[in-house]
Amino acid sequence: MLNLDSVLSDMLIPWSRMTEGRIICARPQMHISHLPSDVRLEKRSLTGKRVIVRNKCYYHNTRTMTAFWPDRRISEVQLLKLACVLSGHVDYQLGKQAVLCGPGHFIAIPPGTPHPEGPQNIIDTTCCDQGEVLYFHLYPTALQCWISQYHKNNKRLSLGNYLFLHPHLIQLFRMLMEEIIADETSPSMVGQELLRSFFHLLQVKVQQGLFQKVRSGEVAPETANRAYENDFLKAVYQYIEIHLQGKPKLEEAARHLCLSRSQFAHRLRAESGKTFIELVNEHRIETAKQLLSNSDWTITTIASFIGYQTPHYFQSLFLRRVGTTPGQYRQQMQKDVR
Repeated sequence: MLNLDSVLSDMLIPWSRMTEGRIICARPQMHISHLPSDVRLEKRSLTGKRVIVRNKCYYHNTRTMTAFWPDRRISEVQLLKLACVLSGHVDYQLGKQAVLCGPGHFIAIPPGTPHPEGPQNIIDTTCCDQGEVLYFHLYPTALQCWISQYHKNNKRLSLGNYLFLHPHLIQLFRMLMEEIIADETSPSMVGQELLRSFFHLLQVKVQQGLFQKVRSGEVAPETANRAYENDFLKAVYQYIEIHLQGKPKLEEAARHLCLSRSQFAHRLRAESGKTFIELVNEHRIETAKQLLSNSDWTITTIASFIGYQTPHYFQSLFLRRVGTTPGQYRQQMQKDVR
């Protein structure tokens, strides 16, 4: 069994200092010019029946696998995933293409990307007889890390399976993955710095013993998802707050909480009685009321700050929801203060 601390010290941290040309992000359409020079890209078929997975849950209410192709042994998983090639060479299918690469490469896999998930051998047998890959799966309140060893004879061994519940580590991994995915060509310097920071923080938590060992095939302990169960709406409001000045999107919010679009919308309606856009507009109006009461900002500035492109739309929406115009509301608040 590999020691995770040693893997970090001897492989991942040194490689992360040389991340230029080592990070690969799975996309529906990948181009060889956007990949490291020592990585090959091949077209692959995704034929056969796509089977929808229903009511299959891991980590309690977190539904991970949404579909699979039994003929290709390919799965579609709604989680952020990172694969780190430790040894050997891998032949890793990502949708209708495959990347072939050796040690020191990091493959970022966005939610919904068809890829091998489970016992399928991903070793490039034209180059090697065995190889080792370290994986990360991000759950709402847990980060799972495990090492798999693949052999040419389709044998796979587990060399360690760990669960981290530290919120800062989880948040940093999410930021890392979102930064990599956001760049349409190759990972930015920000993504490379986040990768280095993540591995350093992970090593600190490993050395402090702040992890749980998970037996092969075992689902995460109940504590891994309790905070998510209790704080679902809090997490949604937090996402809206962070993205308020831009365009909060239901799909991105769902990905942030590792849920499918339909699962997220259904749960949000069940727990809040509102749609996502209703919550966004409600939060924007509440923020506007605070700014109208406690600042000297112009109505145009406030409209722009909370994410509305035109003051006119903001004023008409405010009137419908509050019953007064923004100017009238400010006057009333100032009058009440006196």
